[in-house]
Amino acid sequence: MKKSLFAFLALAAALAIAPAAKADSFGFIYTAPGGVSGSGILVGTDLGYNVSLASDEWLISSVTGGTFDDGVNSGPISLVQNPDTINGSPQSDPYSLFTYDDLLYPYGAGGQNLDYNGLFFNFDGMELNLWEGGFPYTEGWYEYDPVTTNSNSGSGIFYITPEPGTLLLLSTGLFCLAGLLLRRRAASALVMNA
Repeated sequence: MKKSLFAFLALAAALAIAPAAKADSFGFIYTAPGGVSGSGILVGTDLGYNVSLASDEWLISSVTGGTFDDGVNSGPISLVQNPDTINGSPQSDPYSLFTYDDLLYPYGAGGQNLDYNGLFFNFDGMELNLWEGGFPYTEGWYEYDPVTTNSNSGSGIFYITPEPGTLLLLSTGLFCLAGLLLRRRAASALVMNA
């Protein structure tokens, strides 16, 4: 029993320590008035430290499980990857309505996780841009339908969670479970010796 308990603790420690060093995926949630919402897992590459936003800078290359609901239409989203995979320099969408760089700042100063260019997605045959910045400061969304030429936009709140956080929670739960097992075993040993 002791050997299996120590193996259990070793597994929990490995889960807690190894992946927490650097995440390459980040869960995001976007909410805005009017039933607008989006979520998914962003996957990217670390480009290094950005001094102005006091955060590592990540070039996002894909989204998994991504969905968006604009209050009328809802469905999956797919990231339009920035062609500049080295620096993530700003690009223009095909209709020159906005620019995007697909950069993410998970620990950004003041909670800013995107920049003014933001992330560019395809959504239900439309273009979708999520961004942060401007004056007054906005965590915005902009949607353009190239068929009808209709557009829609608004401001909301963008949340980001580095994915190793879930592994850290799992390993913490494993440690607690192991502690409970040890405590239970010690209590039963006291009863047997009495």
